[in-house]
Amino acid sequence: MKARKGISPVIATVIIVAVAIAISIAVAGWLFGLWSGLAGGSPQIQISSATVYEDGTVEMYVVNSGSGADKIIKVTLNTGTNTYTLQPNTTEIPANFKGWVTATPPQGTTITLTPGQTVSITVTFEKSGDVPLQAVVKAGTAG
Repeated sequence: MKARKGISPVIATVIIVAVAIAISIAVAGWLFGLWSGLAGGSPQIQISSATVYEDGTVEMYVVNSGSGADKIIKVTLNTGTNTYTLQPNTTEIPANFKGWVTATPPQGTTITLTPGQTVSITVTFEKSGDVPLQAVVKAGTAG
């Protein structure tokens, strides 16, 4: 009969230790969220303030406190009788972003609102979905 040969006990021990270390690193990364930054993370979007002007321009203070970016798909202004789709000046909202985003009526679209009127705004994000808010129309135009 032929004698069977296997790997040496030293090599087997090294392989087992390496596999155990790799599994430990993977579990620690999962538990402590270390991989979320590498995988793109998730956004946490809030709109803390919004101003609507008579011409339909909307200024919003957007905060993304998450570790992932998001994208504005559309901004909708609902006056109660009419609904308008506005164009944001930026669509990319990076991770840890805090700043103003302005949405304006498309070129050729005239919107006339009354100061004091309450309107609804819905900002649709690619990952965060719809963020609804209400605002009171302010006299004047953005500038």
